[in-house]
Amino acid sequence: MVTKASFFTQIANLIKILDETYKYSAINTTNLLDVIETAQQSYEGNHISATESAVASFRSNYSGILSSGTALLNSVILDLARQGYNSLSTSVVAALVDIAKGMNDGTETILNRSFTFAPIVSGGSNVGTGTVYRTTKGKWGHDLESGVGGTVRVNITSDRNTGRQSGAEQSVIFGDGQKPADQLDIGTASGTTADLSSKRISDSILANSSFDTFAGTGGGGTFAATPWTVSSQSNFDGDISNYYRTPASGTPASLKFLTNASIEQTFSTAGISFDTTRPAFLIVRFNRQIGLCDGTLTIRLGSQTESVVLAAQTGWNVITLGIGATNKGWYDVFKEDNSGNGVRIKIELSGRTTGTLLVDDVLLVQPQLYNGLYYMLVPGQTDFLIGDTFSFADTVAETGIIQKWIARLYSTSLPHTSGAPTYPDPT
Repeated sequence: MVTKASFFTQIANLIKILDETYKYSAINTTNLLDVIETAQQSYEGNHISATESAVASFRSNYSGILSSGTALLNSVILDLARQGYNSLSTSVVAALVDIAKGMNDGTETILNRSFTFAPIVSGGSNVGTGTVYRTTKGKWGHDLESGVGGTVRVNITSDRNTGRQSGAEQSVIFGDGQKPADQLDIGTASGTTADLSSKRISDSILANSSFDTFAGTGGGGTFAATPWTVSSQSNFDGDISNYYRTPASGTPASLKFLTNASIEQTFSTAGISFDTTRPAFLIVRFNRQIGLCDGTLTIRLGSQTESVVLAAQTGWNVITLGIGATNKGWYDVFKEDNSGNGVRIKIELSGRTTGTLLVDDVLLVQPQLYNGLYYMLVPGQTDFLIGDTFSFADTVAETGIIQKWIARLYSTSLPHTSGAPTYPDPT
């Protein structure tokens, strides 16, 4: 019987064909691009037009060898998925998902590409106080290594003065590098662009996310904010004077924790339809407000939690789950039965001895895929305006040859390590 290791050896050997071809194309000291340039500089006579046309055709055909590299690998990948990981997938993309899951379950790895993810920095003259969030981890806790890296920018292109509603500004995200027309030199940054719309509270897949709909009072023991379930009706109030943002419609409000308590709703009560192929971002705004509330604020998405100690914060602050270098926002990670009630979203104040806490704008949204990572633009208390920008510059060392070509050809990545991998690169 063919083993998984022998399949990966075959994949490594086939990938070496592509990698050596690419290195001769543009990387080696003697490479095709330089050889072509030398030939072009030597042209003399009446043949130049015809010869240049032939050279251009040759370069195009050679470039096509790299871009059609999937033809070398597809059948082997499908066979590996079926024999090594019990996959019934007939598409290579689905087969790679099955392979990745099987590798994770078996703690198997290939060598990583070695990404360094840079912080996202807002432009120095930004008017809007919102931000761009992203996650850099896949569902099994490995870095998402399917992108190109390089400098990426986010530019606000439409605001409330040019046709967009407040908090729903439009932006474009794009790679800042050059990507040639052929594959001989693939460039150092993404050559694609994508629209990125700001996600306000009305985009949340939760119901009554800003607590603008409530009834009763905590003092009267009658407080309710349907469909949220409160731990005690006496421990909450609504606050219509202090809130994070004014909603697109209706009366603004926030939720006031009078003491230690919790509030939750489930996917089923909110009628949530969730795409398990993408992560989720949970974002909660809080304000220690009157008496400078102490204790610990904890947010929960299914089985996963994040907490913040309430000690020195002033004004409105934010706590997030599923954002950054974490895999907590993936359904396979946070899913739970919760005694038959399904996945819960919960906000809890504990250890409080003084003060009251305001909570507002509970935003649960699935971000957008761009260049191998997941992004979301979120408004602050001051709206974005055209000209607001964000930028960052990720770097990649391309240490893993198998991973590099899986990423370039299939826009995905497999479980990996910076140490000794289960399945080594070609030698």
